[in-house]
Amino acid sequence: MKILIVGINNYVGTRLLPVLIENGHEVLCLVKSKSCFARKHNLSEQSNITVIEGDLLKPKSQIDIPGDIETAFFFTNSNNNCLNEFANLDELLAKNSVDRLEQTKCKQIVYLSQAAPFHPNLKIENILTSGIIPVTILRAGFIVGTQSPTFEIVQKLAEKFPILLAPKWLNRSCFPVDIRNVLAYLLAVAGNIQTLNCSFDITGPKAITIKQMITDYAMALGLKRRLINIPLDLTLLSSAGLKLMNSVSLYQAKMLINNLNATPTTVNDTIKKVIDIYLYSYTESLNFYFTSLNTGHNPLAFSRN
Repeated sequence: MKILIVGINNYVGTRLLPVLIENGHEVLCLVKSKSCFARKHNLSEQSNITVIEGDLLKPKSQIDIPGDIETAFFFTNSNNNCLNEFANLDELLAKNSVDRLEQTKCKQIVYLSQAAPFHPNLKIENILTSGIIPVTILRAGFIVGTQSPTFEIVQKLAEKFPILLAPKWLNRSCFPVDIRNVLAYLLAVAGNIQTLNCSFDITGPKAITIKQMITDYAMALGLKRRLINIPLDLTLLSSAGLKLMNSVSLYQAKMLINNLNATPTTVNDTIKKVIDIYLYSYTESLNFYFTSLNTGHNPLAFSRN
C-alpha cells in the first residue's frame, strides 16, 4: 500500500515509520527539509521510502504528492494545543492537507487524536471529516513508551520524589496504552474498510490510577517511595511542580490536572470488536521499557514475543 505521512516528527509518527516499512508498505514522508529528515532518521538505505519536501502551511506552494496515494496518516506536533498559535497552525495544516489530498486518489485519512485524560482535538477532527475522503480517527490518552511526553511525567515523579504528597488528581483513573498497541492499531486500520468514517478510543486493558502508575514504576526501579494522600486538588501548585521538572509547559500541566479532575468520560473501545490484538498491561509495558533500555532492544517493535 502506498502511504503518506503528514507530521512525521510527531512522537507517534516517528515510531510508525519503521513499522510501516517492516510490513512492506511504500511510505512517502512530507517534510519541510529533506536534509533534516535524513539526519534524524538515518534511512538512506531504505528503498521504499520517498521523502517529499514541501510546506502545507503555504497553500500555494508546489508539493509533488503522487496521485496514487491510498492512505494518509495525519499527525500534529503540538501536544494538547498548548498554545493557541500552534493550535491554529495545526488547523491550517489539516485544512490544507485535506484540500491537497482531495486532488489525489487517496481513499482514507487516519488521524491520531487524543482521549482522556486529554480533550480530543475536535476542531481538527471536524476539519478532516469535512472533506470527501473517509476518515478514521483513533484517540489515545496516556501512552506508555520511550520518550512519551505523558509517560515522562510518571517517570520524573517516581524518580525525583522519595516522599510525594498525592493530591486528588493522582488518584484519578486512566487507561494507559502501550506504544506498541498504538502502532499496531494504526497499522491495522490502514486500508481497513470497517474503520472508515469511524472514531475509536484506543486504550490499555485495565484502568489504573496515576498514583499506582508512579508506585509501579518506582518498584520496577527498586526505589522505595511513599505517597501520602491529601484531600486537595492543588492544581496550581502541582502544575508549577510539573513545569519545574521540565516535562511539560505550565499550560499543559494545568490542562492535564484539570482533565484528571473532571468527570470521567465513557471510553469508546468498540475498536476491539473490529481489530483483535493483544493488549499489554501497564506492568508488561514497564517490563518491556526497562528491558529495552538494558539490552538495547528495538523499543519500536510491537509484535508480542
